[in-house]
Amino acid sequence: MLRTLKRGEKHPVVLDSAPLITLCSCEVEGHPIIDKLLRGTLVMIPDTVKELAVDARRELHDAAVAKRLIEQGKISVFPEPASPQVEDYYNLGEGQCAVIRLALKLGQDVTPILDERGGFLIACHYGLHPMFLLDLIVALVQQKKLDAQVAQTMVESAKVRYPGPHLVHVQAQLEELK
Repeated sequence: MLRTLKRGEKHPVVLDSAPLITLCSCEVEGHPIIDKLLRGTLVMIPDTVKELAVDARRELHDAAVAKRLIEQGKISVFPEPASPQVEDYYNLGEGQCAVIRLALKLGQDVTPILDERGGFLIACHYGLHPMFLLDLIVALVQQKKLDAQVAQTMVESAKVRYPGPHLVHVQAQLEELK
């Protein structure tokens, strides 16, 4: 659950590679869905996620979208803290470890967005309160930071990346919020 914000305040989130790619590759009304999400969130990524999702994939459309948003200052890139050494204890990807480290450094007000179950669980072990991307979208609707119809369209656009019961549940939640 996201903390309650003051009017005009944005939710600070730290994105892993998969959510960043989803947000930059899927579209609503001819624009990447990240454009809609940026209205209610302050998006941050560790430099490792930039390397994995943007620099190493620069020929892809979603990487170009992310690069543009970074250059415009709409996505902030932070150096990855050296500790804790999450990978010494858990078999996670580089991006997941970097997101956990950065979220720990930034504090409890920041929400790590991790779409892989392992990274999500390990973030909880470190005392963080992560969310899956689709749950972030629902939470933004609940807090009136995102229109329910727009959110449904965003989820529909990204559904190829989220098969199964989680997608169906999120769609039902958004339908109830209309």
